[in-house]
Amino acid sequence: MSDLVYAYADESIRPGRYLMSVVVVEADAAGALRRRTRSLLLPGQRRLHFQKESSRRRKELLGELVTFDVSVAVFTCRLQRGQSEPRARAACLVAIVEHLQGLDREVVLYIERREGRDDEDHRTMDRSRRRQDVLTYQHLLPSTDPLLWLPDCFVWPVGAGGDWLRRVRSAVEVIREIG
Repeated sequence: MSDLVYAYADESIRPGRYLMSVVVVEADAAGALRRRTRSLLLPGQRRLHFQKESSRRRKELLGELVTFDVSVAVFTCRLQRGQSEPRARAACLVAIVEHLQGLDREVVLYIERREGRDDEDHRTMDRSRRRQDVLTYQHLLPSTDPLLWLPDCFVWPVGAGGDWLRRVRSAVEVIREIG
C-alpha cells in the first residue's frame, strides 16, 4: 500500500439539503477500479449519473458498487430559508478537507468541474487546508476519470433515504450533518 490516495467529490441537491460525497481510493488500486467502473456502462452510455438512471438500473448498480474497495463519506448541510447553495457547498468542502486531512496520507482530491463556478471552491479549499498536510486538488470534467462518477453514485441514495440508503449504507463509512 502506497502512502498516496485519490479522493473524488461530487454533490447532490435535495429539497432543503445540500449533500457532498467523497470517495477515497488507494492509488495502486485506481486503474483496476477505473476499468471496473467503466464496465458498468450500458452500450452508448458515456458516464454513470444516478439521477438519470431507472430504479431497476440503480438497484443493479448499487449491488456492484457496494462491493468496491473504497472509503465513502457523505456530508449533509441543511439549507435554511435564505441560505445559499454556495455557502452550503463551502461548508461541505471544508468538512471534506478536514476528513481527508484526518487520513494522515498524501491525498489528491478531484472535484467535478462546474462551468464557471470553480473559483469559489479554490478559495474555500485554500482557506481550509492545513499547510503541513499534503492535500492537492483539481477540478475535472466527469468524462476525464470514471472514478469521478462514484461520489454521485453514493451520494444520491444517501440523499434519497429509505430503501436507497439501506442499499448503500454498508459501503458508506461516514454520514455527517454539518453547519
